[in-house]
Amino acid sequence: MYISCRAKDGLQPVVFLNLKVFIEQKKTMQELEVIVNFYFDWVVENMMIPGHVENWLIVIDMKDVALTQLPISSLKGFIKSLQSNFRGRMYRLIACNSHLILRTFWNAVCSWLDQFVQQKIIICGYHDCTKNLLEYIDIDDLEVKYGGNKPNITE
Repeated sequence: MYISCRAKDGLQPVVFLNLKVFIEQKKTMQELEVIVNFYFDWVVENMMIPGHVENWLIVIDMKDVALTQLPISSLKGFIKSLQSNFRGRMYRLIACNSHLILRTFWNAVCSWLDQFVQQKIIICGYHDCTKNLLEYIDIDDLEVKYGGNKPNITE
């Protein structure tokens, strides 16, 4: 999990979560909650400007993650912690490089959700990932692996 830029219109910090690395870490729910709270507390303290920048954009990269590998309970813990401790802070969540079955499932479920929630969550595949990200992130701030001009962050 890292921040590499800010959104182009509202200057929200853009938090990238590499799901494959997240899975390989094999953190317990308690460890995950501590990490999430520490990380986002830091973001609130150091990257927000009250009255101007008060929320963030989260990009979850699902590249090389099979459906059977999805850590549903860990992701629920991640989202629950964010909802409990940072309610109203998420501007958008974009899940990139997602599997076709997941996108199909999301499209079916999405129609049942409130319009406000629908607009906050974007599930996209490999080919439409760049288009969706460039709607919110400047091409010079987006890493090459997502179709931008910024060198990939490896450390």
